[in-house]
Amino acid sequence: MKITEHFDSKEFACHCCNAIRTDNDFIIHLENYYSFLDRVIGISAVVINSGYRCDNSSKTIKGAFIGDTHNLGFAADIHVYDKEYNLVPAFTLAEAAEICQFKGIGIIDDFNIHLDERGTKTYTNNFWYGNEVTGETYKSFTGTSKISAKLQAAKESYLTSLENNITDLPQYLIINGIKYKRV
Repeated sequence: MKITEHFDSKEFACHCCNAIRTDNDFIIHLENYYSFLDRVIGISAVVINSGYRCDNSSKTIKGAFIGDTHNLGFAADIHVYDKEYNLVPAFTLAEAAEICQFKGIGIIDDFNIHLDERGTKTYTNNFWYGNEVTGETYKSFTGTSKISAKLQAAKESYLTSLENNITDLPQYLIINGIKYKRV
């Protein structure tokens, strides 16, 4: 079922049992992230590699655990395609995610990242920027992308739009089959 302009609830389903548990604030944040990326670099898709993970799934994935952000329904591992269907580099995605105020961002590999809503939800640690391959942690992703100047140039207008509540958030959200209009 389509839940925003660019995402379907099936994309967030657990790979082992197809159960779906998603946090509405996370979905709206992810939709806003999509809009920011599209405005700045032009994208064709944000692909959810892994969304919700049930307890059984969490036990089988290295580094995952019951009670992590995927298991709680406010995380996704993603990759993104630009308008020419090239994969967008992970550090570009991470820097854009930082601008969009995600507090949980992890580099998975050259083209995949983890995003989560920690910092706005009750969670063990409220901030994590890291590299899941090397184990490194970062204070910031600013300047790590080849298009950092372009991303940073768009940052002020993005933050201003948040302050003025005129973001590119979806005009509707479907929750449990009920369509809600954004006001």
